Formats: sequence, C-alpha cells, structure tokens
Amino acid sequence: MIPAIRFLTAEDICRLHALAIEDQGGDNRLRDRGQLDSAIAMPRQQVSGQYLHSDIPSMAAAYAFYICGNHPFMDWNKRAGVAAMIAFLADNSRVFQATADDAEPVILSLAAGTLDKSIFTEWVREHARPIG
Repeated sequence: MIPAIRFLTAEDICRLHALAIEDQGGDNRLRDRGQLDSAIAMPRQQVSGQYLHSDIPSMAAAYAFYICGNHPFMDWNKRAGVAAMIAFLADNSRVFQATADDAEPVILSLAAGTLDKSIFTEWVREHARPIG
C-alpha cells in the first residue's frame, strides 16, 4: 500500500516562516495570501487523477520553486521556500542532503528566476533520500 502524501498547509508555511524570522530577524508580514495559496496548491495539482508532479522530490521542488517565485512574504521568501521543501520531504519520509555551500547558489538562482524548474527538480531529486 502506498502511504498517503502529507501536503503542507498555508499555516504550516507561515509557521516555518515565523521560525526563520524569530531566529534571524526580518519582516514577518504576509505580503499576499493569494500568492501563498497559489504556491502551495501547485504540488498537489492533478489532471485525470494523476499528480502533475510525479514524485515526492518533484513535489518538494514545487514548494520551493513557487514560494520563491511568488514572493508571498515581505521578507525571507527563499528561506520559507527551502524550509517548505525540506519539511515536505521529512513529512513524507525523505531527508534532504546538501550542504549550505552547495545549496546557496542553486537557491539564489532559483529566486532570481534564472534556474529552470526542471533542472531545479532534478537537483532536488538528487539530494532527497529515503529516511532509514
């Protein structure tokens, strides 16, 4: 039996964002709830009963890609996107294994809009491992 996928909610993302702000400072305001809702809806999108994002790593990548791209928060969108990606992986029995030095240029390119989503998805897939 395939385990049910545990998707993140807007409240989950806001909590992750608040933790980053609490730890590192910054503006904790939500800039656009509609942009947040749009970003977190993407990983669960389906057509004819099939997920558009075919596996857990690609769904995790979608969280980061769309949160970074939609800029729903006043500050720390990159960190919120990465935190969502890592939390989603963990909630679905995966661990993300990349050093900060390896991840930083990738995430900066993602946020700048210079990294193609499919390339980013492959990068996440390469760094997501089953827990255990």
